Amino acid sequence: SFGLFDDNAVYSEYLVSEQYLKYLGTISKKYFVIREELSNKIQNDIINAFPEKKVLGVHFRGTDFNAGRHGHPVIGKLTQYYNAIDEALRQGYNSIFLATDDKKVLSSFIEKYGDKICYFKDVKRSTSECGVHLQNHQEGCSGYYLGREVLRDMVALTCCDGLVAGLSQVSIFARIQKYANESHYNYLKIIDNGIHQNDSAKAKEYYGKLYQSNVIK
Repeated sequence: SFGLFDDNAVYSEYLVSEQYLKYLGTISKKYFVIREELSNKIQNDIINAFPEKKVLGVHFRGTDFNAGRHGHPVIGKLTQYYNAIDEALRQGYNSIFLATDDKKVLSSFIEKYGDKICYFKDVKRSTSECGVHLQNHQEGCSGYYLGREVLRDMVALTCCDGLVAGLSQVSIFARIQKYANESHYNYLKIIDNGIHQNDSAKAKEYYGKLYQSNVIK
């Protein structure tokens, strides 16, 4: 009922509607709470990273999204992001907060936008098509710390005045939290290039079963 199927009847958790996000926003507002000490740490990090200006949030999911696995979104092109960001800058945005797992993307954005870019400097990023969450990291960097980094990115994106993002769980969660906070983005551009269907029959079977087990009653 929330439109989680594409034109070929393939189910994907990335195919969300505004109605779906608003619905989850009411659930999140009621049940989702970040532990106080962690919430305070995140807010301090955001204050230290953000300039006191109108901030445009940007989320670019790279690394393993470049592999083009079926059921995953078709990754956005840098030019698509740049066009959307340039439009936002013309509308009065002064700074860009970039959340990304991809070192190459970070370098490209800094090269293009210079000191307009702000970001968290203590984030694990990668240059390969292996997701950061799948890599072996040094001792002391557990799944908890990686998850905390993603949570902080999501909260930071929610604090921004505008959002440019592709289809990703982080950007979807940020949009849900915006509704949970009874707020909205003054500028919103979601880059949707569709969902990979490298094996359409397999994708339909897999995501069909996933939908049946997780269907909203």
